[in-house]
Order: sequence, then structure tokens, then C-alpha cells
Amino acid sequence: MGGSPSRTIRPKRSSTKDPCDLVIHTQLKSPIEEIVMSIEPGDILDIVVHPPDQCIALYQGQTAGKIFCLELKELLACIGSGNIYEAKVRSINGIRCAITISRR
Repeated sequence: MGGSPSRTIRPKRSSTKDPCDLVIHTQLKSPIEEIVMSIEPGDILDIVVHPPDQCIALYQGQTAGKIFCLELKELLACIGSGNIYEAKVRSINGIRCAITISRR
């Protein structure tokens, strides 16, 4: 029996990267001591815009600190276009709080 060999057709991957697929490693700036002292590694913080051009991290609805990073402009634009971000706490050392921000 003749015939053509079977082929698997795979969908093409998009070569354009989503500019809002951000992963940012940073620390909280101006941490609020009484809030940060109750945070533990692994906790999740909500990242929100604080007008006019700042991002803050919220822990259980309370401000834990500000976000300052090289990607702040992109982060603000992506939040403004409807993306939602969160920060996972990597480590706590006193009131120093290391976080990784990513899209939810």
C-alpha cells in the first residue's frame, strides 16, 4: 500500500512577546514597619496604582510599601490597560522585604 508518510503539524508559536508579561525582582521601598513585620516569605501582596504615577504593594488591604524598579513605567502602563499584578514575598530581613512581581 502506497501513501505519504504521516506528519504531525504543530501550531506556530507567536514570535511576539507580550510586553505585559513582566517578572520583576525588587524590594519594597519605604516599607511600613507595622505591616511588613506581619508578612512572611510566600505571602502574596497586591500591586496597585497610587495616583498619579506610583505603584504600591498592599498586604491584606493595607499599604506595605512602594514599588520602585526600572520597569515601573511599563508596570504602570500594563496595570492601566487592565492587567493585574501581584508580588510574592521572597524574603524578609527586618523590614527589608524582597518580592517578585508578576501578572496574576
